[in-house]
Amino acid sequence: MTKEENFSGLQVDQDLPFQEKEWTAERAGWIIGLLLLLAGLAGLFGGGPLSRAAPRQGPLRLEYSRFVRYRAPEVLTVQVDPGVSGETLQLWVDRAYLEDFELQQIVPAPDQTRLLPDRILYEFQAQPGDGPLRVTFQLRPQAAGSRSGRVGLEGGDTVTFRQFVYP
Repeated sequence: MTKEENFSGLQVDQDLPFQEKEWTAERAGWIIGLLLLLAGLAGLFGGGPLSRAAPRQGPLRLEYSRFVRYRAPEVLTVQVDPGVSGETLQLWVDRAYLEDFELQQIVPAPDQTRLLPDRILYEFQAQPGDGPLRVTFQLRPQAAGSRSGRVGLEGGDTVTFRQFVYP
């Protein structure tokens, strides 16, 4: 004969192995969310200390964003120390890099532009005594993914850089 037990209150079935898996998944979700938040604050998805870079090679300095968004405006700024060249300054940008971007504007406008097989050469008039020459390339990414490029002085130093374009 079976003995019936009398329980007062609500009776709920428990599945402890399932509950432990659920708690583990919940903890993993909290950790992933926290890591994404920290990555965002650090600049992985936009403005922050990880997002901007400014490598320098000799008299040439490049300022750019490591992470950009597809079809959003992007700016590359090249700074060349004074006294690097004579009357003209010849600055080039990797042609393969520029093929993945729509070039909106160059400030100041180059005096002359030449297409070479592997690069585009821009010629600027040097202004003696005015300090460093700053050239700003206003671009718009046309493809998502990892992009690498080079900027350099004709017959001089080269800076290599890498960007990731978010879709």
